[in-house]
Amino acid sequence: MKTLLIDGNNLIHKDAVLKKQFSSDKTLAQRTLLEKLRSLPGRYKAILVVFDGYGSFNEKNVFFAEDRTADELIKTKIGNFANAKLLTVVSSDREIMNFSMKCSCDVIKSDDFFKSMNKSQSVTAGKDINENFDRDSHGEKPKRSGKKDIDYFKNLFS
Repeated sequence: MKTLLIDGNNLIHKDAVLKKQFSSDKTLAQRTLLEKLRSLPGRYKAILVVFDGYGSFNEKNVFFAEDRTADELIKTKIGNFANAKLLTVVSSDREIMNFSMKCSCDVIKSDDFFKSMNKSQSVTAGKDINENFDRDSHGEKPKRSGKKDIDYFKNLFS
């Protein structure tokens, strides 16, 4: 199972809602992104998120570059990772993408990741919600309950 390493601010700027939120409240946009990432199906061993600047999140998988750039911290994390082939990097930054590929990491562009993330979070994604409904046997509306059924349920729940 792979580990996901995300260029946090880069990903935020690929979503119109988060980008707008980021311009008014950086911390809120970052928290919103983290919540979206938490709701991903368990396809990854771990999700590591790197943000530029300083922050106060007390989460073991969230890192702030502080005095460095997020790019530098991401490169350091890639270099320190035990097996880079088990690492997938999410960024649209060309320098990060090139470095990741040279280190044998998989790379997903931020735009593509956001599209797949939003698609996987939809309950009906890729499904025909009417596929199991047989209109011929059910008709348009359910049948009315008869007196016998109503009496039965009254006795059952009284």
